[in-house]
Amino acid sequence: MAKPLEGLLVIELATYWVGPSAGAYLRAQGARVIKIEQPPYGDSTRFFARTCGVPYTDAENPIHDVSNGGKECITLDLKDEENIKLLHRMLAKADVFLTSVRQAGLERLGLDYDSIKDKYPRLIYAHGTAYGKSGPLSSYPGLDAVAFFGINGMLTDNMMTEDGAICPITGMGDFTTGGYLDIGIMTALYNRERTGRGDYVMTSLYGVGGWVSANCSIGTQYYNPWPRNKGTQSPMSQAYMCSDGKYVQLFVNEYEKFWNVFVNAFKIDDLRDDARVNTRVAVNDPANCKMLADRCHASAATQTSEELLAKLRAGGIPSVILGKFSDKYTIPDQIEHNLANGYFVEHTYDGEGASGRTIYVNQFPMYFESQGVVNNYEPCHAFDQDGDAIRKEFG
Repeated sequence: MAKPLEGLLVIELATYWVGPSAGAYLRAQGARVIKIEQPPYGDSTRFFARTCGVPYTDAENPIHDVSNGGKECITLDLKDEENIKLLHRMLAKADVFLTSVRQAGLERLGLDYDSIKDKYPRLIYAHGTAYGKSGPLSSYPGLDAVAFFGINGMLTDNMMTEDGAICPITGMGDFTTGGYLDIGIMTALYNRERTGRGDYVMTSLYGVGGWVSANCSIGTQYYNPWPRNKGTQSPMSQAYMCSDGKYVQLFVNEYEKFWNVFVNAFKIDDLRDDARVNTRVAVNDPANCKMLADRCHASAATQTSEELLAKLRAGGIPSVILGKFSDKYTIPDQIEHNLANGYFVEHTYDGEGASGRTIYVNQFPMYFESQGVVNNYEPCHAFDQDGDAIRKEFG
């Protein structure tokens, strides 16, 4: 049976999971997805399973399979001009270019949207970012532990104060599942243009919850370290309380690549060449992991959160001071950033019965170059407000 996206060519230049998970869906619906990886190791998530006691060989790599199974893979050193030319020949035939490279990196390669849009006018350019295309936060490195959970207050404001248990974030699963349902709807509409037939599209909170947590859950069939503690969670993926009482959350998978930056930030130079802790495999030993984490927690307690954050970010480590739900509406940089990207808009509730208060109203976080930043706000209509007109129109 033909799938709706058969014949679609997707070129994927992305690491971690935002871009690759989007590419996985397109492949599942029939698209040909070519994944470009850079030498010497490719997408670092090929080795993520080592953090969970799960196989990560070419023959068995279930965590990497979730987002990358079935894709064609090619290694290209994009510092080589000939490889850039090859990539452009691929883009000339592509329907979708899917990337998670930061804007500055794309500009250095001449692969940003403004540089290629006129060359390939029919190309869909899909960019998954940490914080957005523009605004004060846009240049920061960020992964989901930092840019999705950490800064948005999900690791701090959703805890029950009595015992530390997690209180689920109201509507988070609903919004995530709704986004996946949108994907299905758009795929069915695309397929209808080819076949002339409609389709039944279904997803569920349970199914989506299982999908978005699969990078953690699938590994429990081999080894189950959950819930984590200081001896089982990588020290490069923990939250550290600083001298001002604030936490700095970081998340790094390329352990060895960032080891020297990490050592410098936490002032643990005596451990720089210590074989117990200077590789990711070494800290799979809980005793080694806890020893390093304890040293880092002690060091963080002597630094302010801003001091530690500055060192980590300067070295390219995705990190953030754990936020509160209210931060995005009160911190000037975040307000500016949200407005610049259209993540929320300003609205005043005036008129009879209204408070007269001006607040920021969140919007669906999707940007189209053809539209720019748009204020999509409209107030909800009153009960049966349009009933008479509708009944008249449709008899």
